[in-house]
Amino acid sequence: MTQTANLQTKEKVNTFRYLITKFNKEGWADASSSLPIPFDLVTLLTSRDKKIAGWWTGNHWEGARLKENERVLFWKRRRYEHLT
Repeated sequence: MTQTANLQTKEKVNTFRYLITKFNKEGWADASSSLPIPFDLVTLLTSRDKKIAGWWTGNHWEGARLKENERVLFWKRRRYEHLT
């Protein structure tokens, strides 16, 4: 899928807390400056202005509805109680 070169996840590897990542008041983080913890399910805002569920693999973005040519602009944490 879509690749982001030379960006590293800055959080501790074995935690689901985001201590360093800066989120705006709506809860979105800029995908060009920070990445989620690998395989943490997040909501993605793409270049097509679509919100979809996806995750960062450590190398690239993945998601069931993420198109090959789409860019991820922002991501937002998903609260696990919303996954019912």
